[in-house]
Amino acid sequence: MIDDVSTMAKELETTIGRLGHLALVVPHVHHFMSRLRELHTRSKQRNRHRIQIPTICIDDLKLMLLFLKRAKQGIDMNLITYPRPTHVYISDACPAGMGGYGHNGFAWRFYLPQDLLFHASNNLLEHMASIITPWVDILASRLSKGDCALSMTDSTTSEGWLWKSNFREDDDEVQASARIEVA
Repeated sequence: MIDDVSTMAKELETTIGRLGHLALVVPHVHHFMSRLRELHTRSKQRNRHRIQIPTICIDDLKLMLLFLKRAKQGIDMNLITYPRPTHVYISDACPAGMGGYGHNGFAWRFYLPQDLLFHASNNLLEHMASIITPWVDILASRLSKGDCALSMTDSTTSEGWLWKSNFREDDDEVQASARIEVA
């Protein structure tokens, strides 16, 4: 597909299915599947005709090859199983800020500046807090390779974003109208 720069619906469907198996071992693959799924939808409309693969999708496919090479080299079983956590973190957010704490007693808090209040969704702040909390331990050298960290929040949106992020890259006209509506 990369060499031909074109494909058909069935070939794309098979590739997406196989990459879904890769995503079981490398979960972040899910994020890069959105453009390929969109291309597949368009290819089905072409009804047995080849469809050109956009450069950005070619880049995604090349990235998948890198993920496949990494998986072939071997992946630490602790990254694909559910071992007992060695570090547990709790975080939360609200429109005014975010914070978190770890099982070893440290805690952090960040208040948003007044001029930034209500410019980010609470789901985004929850997601950021769930990343920052273990990151504090990484920076303090309390979390190292081989440790198993469990970062929890009271929002499941962040987990959903990890497993399946969807995005559409609309044409310039649609993006321009969205910018006008926001302004």
